[in-house]
Amino acid sequence: MGTDWAPAAVRDVTRRDPGELVRLARAHARLAHTLGHTLRTDPPGETSPPEETGHETILAQWRDIDERLRSLLVLDLDNPRRVSVVGANPIFPPEWRQAAWATFLPDELAEWSVRWRHWYAETAAGGFRHYRDRLRTWDTSHVLAETQAHLLATARATVDRTNAWTRKPAFIEARRRVFALPPSPVVPSPRPAAARGGGRRADDRTAGAP
Repeated sequence: MGTDWAPAAVRDVTRRDPGELVRLARAHARLAHTLGHTLRTDPPGETSPPEETGHETILAQWRDIDERLRSLLVLDLDNPRRVSVVGANPIFPPEWRQAAWATFLPDELAEWSVRWRHWYAETAAGGFRHYRDRLRTWDTSHVLAETQAHLLATARATVDRTNAWTRKPAFIEARRRVFALPPSPVVPSPRPAAARGGGRRADDRTAGAP
């Protein structure tokens, strides 16, 4: 939950309704993502519809669910593990990175652990080459789009400024060039990777198949 994974045990009271733990864990991850508490690796246009309620309402919902979820677990906060080793690691498919920013139930954690280790080992051995090329292109397009958006926002913020440096011909020309930039290229996201990341090391043609 958050930037660290903390080992946890399920309290006895939770065993009466294990479905409640599942529902809270799912809602906790979804609201945290909506609030921007997790890195965004979901492809543009493929995200869930935005929440209709305001930020403060969503934050209150997340805090309530966070408190309820913690009440069902016994957390070992002395032995955390960084979520970023998967969630911010470009070696993994984007949908896997996104899924990492969540609370994993025991059976889910076992499955994901096998998946991550297999993918890492195969990639280190040179596997999924074509997939990794597409993934690198997609990641680079995201960085370019974010950088250009920041550049445009900064340039727009100077339009009404009257400082001497904003009236210099070189600055005015630089701003004009920023406004004249073409839209950043839209790169299709890599197709979802297989559940176990299977495929041949020299070719990833089966990496996206079930």
